[in-house]
Amino acid sequence: MKASTTVTPTSDFPLHPLSWSRAAQLANQIWFGIDTANRFMLLRRWGVERTEQLEYTFLRKHQETHFLDGLQKLGLADEAPAVASAKYHVLSNVLGGLDMGYREDDQGRAWVFYFPPSPFGASSMQPGVGILCVPTPVILAGMRAWHANNGVLLGEPRLRFTVTDLLSEGGPFDAGFFDLADEDVPEAERLRVRLGDPTPVPGPPPSLGSVTWPQERRDAALQKYSAQYALGGLAQIALRSSLDEAAIIAEASVTALFTSWARPLIAEFGIDDPDPRERLARLMTETFALVGERFERDSDAGRIVLRSVSSRMAVPEYDGWETTPGPILDAFARGWSVVSRAIGDPLTVTARHGDLPTWIIE
Repeated sequence: MKASTTVTPTSDFPLHPLSWSRAAQLANQIWFGIDTANRFMLLRRWGVERTEQLEYTFLRKHQETHFLDGLQKLGLADEAPAVASAKYHVLSNVLGGLDMGYREDDQGRAWVFYFPPSPFGASSMQPGVGILCVPTPVILAGMRAWHANNGVLLGEPRLRFTVTDLLSEGGPFDAGFFDLADEDVPEAERLRVRLGDPTPVPGPPPSLGSVTWPQERRDAALQKYSAQYALGGLAQIALRSSLDEAAIIAEASVTALFTSWARPLIAEFGIDDPDPRERLARLMTETFALVGERFERDSDAGRIVLRSVSSRMAVPEYDGWETTPGPILDAFARGWSVVSRAIGDPLTVTARHGDLPTWIIE
């Protein structure tokens, strides 16, 4: 007979992630979900190897854009490299809506825990089994891009990251630790995969500081984060392939995502307009508002015109994406035309291009 195991309760096991406003939650679920939809479309169109390459280049650019500046903003610049790296990944992802854990051990290792739901599967605030659709090499590509490159940017060639648990391989979370090797680590060994190695019980994230990061600022950061991920993946697709390919994927992602959410959002926002054009205009206005988009509205000759007056739908680290490119706006418009059929009479949505987009519903 197998001996029984006694588990000692751990009082600091994190069970209550940060609270968010309802608008911030919806922004994460809906707009961050476009990034997941893009990934699923890439797997269908490109296969695993090319999707893995895209994931790597996208997240490496994201790291080079945000890591060192983020260390300063989070007050981590003076921490030791392993601790600074682990705390950065925990705190930055907490601000991105993920449920995270952290622990330091007596071997000088700083542990990072990514609790489900996985943002690779839908969004970090939407439980589901979508992670089963994402091959493990695609997930590890993100860790090679980010975690394995922290030491390079910090000027510490001995820093490495070891993965011990993955949701995609049946684990309870994604987990691993940063530590320093005895000597400089070759590039191929900066990320080690040792699934099944002992993993400690997760602890809570380090404190964000309620004064530095009050609720309103956290909500705003999450909404901005969600908008940038919605477009960032498309910008990387255009860079590695073409803007036409990015538009094809954008149309499929937007159509699938917003048709899935249209009817629940009609109820969520209390939209009960009998006119199908008004209904769709309200739905678009409220949905874009989740990520900071604001519209001026006109009605004429049987159509409704929504003119953006402010927008976060941009990824300026990519040339040509300081505003949303015209072919991507057109792809969004075609997707919203399909959405109209999920909530009423068929309508046509078109986009006018400019510094800020205009949507025409007729």
